[in-house]
Amino acid sequence: MTSWLRGLLVPLRRRLGVSVLLGALTVASSLAMLATSGFLISKAALRPPVLDLAVAIVLVRAFGLTRGLFRYGERLVSHDLALRLLSGLRSWLYTRLEPLAPAGLDAFRSGDVLARLVSDVEALQDLFVRGLAPPMVAAIVLGLAVGVLWPLAPAAVATLAVPYVLAGAGLPWLLRRLARRPASARAELDGDLEAVLVELLQGAPDIAAFGREQAWLGRLQAVDAGLASSGRRLASLAGLGEGSGIALTGVATAGVLLVAVPLVQVGTLDGVWLATVALAAMAAFEAVQPLPVAFERLARSLASAARLRELTDAAPPLQDPSKPRSAQLGVLALEGAWLRYTPTAPWRSPA
Repeated sequence: MTSWLRGLLVPLRRRLGVSVLLGALTVASSLAMLATSGFLISKAALRPPVLDLAVAIVLVRAFGLTRGLFRYGERLVSHDLALRLLSGLRSWLYTRLEPLAPAGLDAFRSGDVLARLVSDVEALQDLFVRGLAPPMVAAIVLGLAVGVLWPLAPAAVATLAVPYVLAGAGLPWLLRRLARRPASARAELDGDLEAVLVELLQGAPDIAAFGREQAWLGRLQAVDAGLASSGRRLASLAGLGEGSGIALTGVATAGVLLVAVPLVQVGTLDGVWLATVALAAMAAFEAVQPLPVAFERLARSLASAARLRELTDAAPPLQDPSKPRSAQLGVLALEGAWLRYTPTAPWRSPA
């Protein structure tokens, strides 16, 4: 991440921290709810007195409520963060582009400049909310899952950690590398589409007069086909990431069961906790499921950031002096001059 993007985040770092904390509490509530539900189901199968289940019943309800409350708070804070980021980014871009206009923007097509100011700026709202926050939440939840499993079945921790790291780090890293080129191509094609549309609409009379309609429509269709192709590649990578994440969740849950069942058979682990161990392992993967899509969005956001940086790094055509001279006030005198306006004849200076 470049320094100017970090600079945009500095005023919002507290909100990002609150968003990460609320996201972690949301997944922690889900993990606790499923783990307690597993214990409740297993305990209830033994037909104990109802009062022995009262605490577990209350906890399941409480965790179900807190999960919804924390999720609502996380959405509220994260959307506020995204909107504040976009507001600050647009203000910063305006201050950077003002010295460039109009001569400094001749190297860019007007439609492409519009795309950078609209589409590329909008793409950056995912950079921090969906690019940085989910990995932080996943790291916190991994620690919580280890804390739940370690007292019950220490041997199951490694069985959970390996697929978790693969789903949370290895798979997103691979998808980001695969998505870098189509994400960059899509950002460029978005600018090309805006540029072609603007030029086509502004020059429609001239294009029609010279019979170039089909040529321009062909250019528009070519850009649209490129956008569709890059969109399909990104969608395929997102689908691959989601499917692989679900598969790794199943592998981790099955692996934890394979480790925990022998512990129950030898009496090391009480059988009533078996469902708790399995459901806690499965619930922990809720934090890593968004990561493949998050890293794909991260690749798109960084491509848009590079396009914005290319625009703002352009040198202004005129540079203000570091030490401007003070204005020399004087008197302008105009003597013996007169002006006449004649609508039907050009103005001529008197002899």
